[in-house]
Amino acid sequence: MLSANPPEDGTERHLKGSRATHFMHLINESVPAHLAAATCIYFDGIAADYCIPEMLDLIEGWFATYESKPRVVLVGTDEKRVPRYTVKSLRIGAATDEAALRRSFNTLQFFPKGRTTIDDTWRPSVYFAVKTRRPASAFFCVNVDLEATDLVPILLRGDEVFRSCAAYGFWFPERFSPLGYFWGISVEPAGRQNGAWDTQKGRRLSHWRDNTDIGIVSDSERRFFGSCDGYVRDAYPLMLVDQRHMRRNAGCNTLAEQVKKHRLGEIEAVGGKRLWRVPPDKLAAAQKLLDDNDITLSGRRLEGVRYQN
Repeated sequence: MLSANPPEDGTERHLKGSRATHFMHLINESVPAHLAAATCIYFDGIAADYCIPEMLDLIEGWFATYESKPRVVLVGTDEKRVPRYTVKSLRIGAATDEAALRRSFNTLQFFPKGRTTIDDTWRPSVYFAVKTRRPASAFFCVNVDLEATDLVPILLRGDEVFRSCAAYGFWFPERFSPLGYFWGISVEPAGRQNGAWDTQKGRRLSHWRDNTDIGIVSDSERRFFGSCDGYVRDAYPLMLVDQRHMRRNAGCNTLAEQVKKHRLGEIEAVGGKRLWRVPPDKLAAAQKLLDDNDITLSGRRLEGVRYQN
């Protein structure tokens, strides 16, 4: 069974191959390189009519791979009384009226047995969440440092199930919480002293929320932006995107042409999408290219535009 808790002696597991280079551009360059990393997949702009039984098969398969079961299901709704679901009751509800079941919640979170306080959930051994409201997304993370060759099949299969507009595979330090990053929280869990978000990196989460969740008000009109509009959240080691992204203007060329010109990784055709593999030493440059050409939602802060709740 994977451990959901930090070692009692206060030490950290060392990353294979200095995995910190895969996420330093997202956090803070002063973060200790020895922080343990979790493997994450983020599905952005998921289809509204994804198949719930197929999703549950996927989740149970992912949890079983890492010697666990999704035993705790947290449900978020707009109602005061929140229904209590289990994986079994979700399957029964989907068999009865899947559309009605889907309308009954706006978030689902799956934890292994043993979840207790909110601070413990920053580092569960295995975690999955799906958010059906803006920004519609799904997220999976496990406290195992997977190699990219093992991560790609998981990324592709999840994209098939959720039919996402974009999907990303990446590594993120446990101390900063992959869960918090998914939900756009730039606050360290209590008692965690290693590392800190710097102001600039923390604002990237705010900019992402403004664009996707809160909305940007311009000329009395509130607008939302997302991956289905050809944007990406940020730069990641594995980026599964489509032609809407690769054909975006980036200077005098398309994004695909700029990636090739500046040697920012390899682009591989996978079905109707493109898998962009960004080497760790090119992630900062890829992020700058995407930011400078208004393709990242995390870097998209428009001057003279009001951001309001």
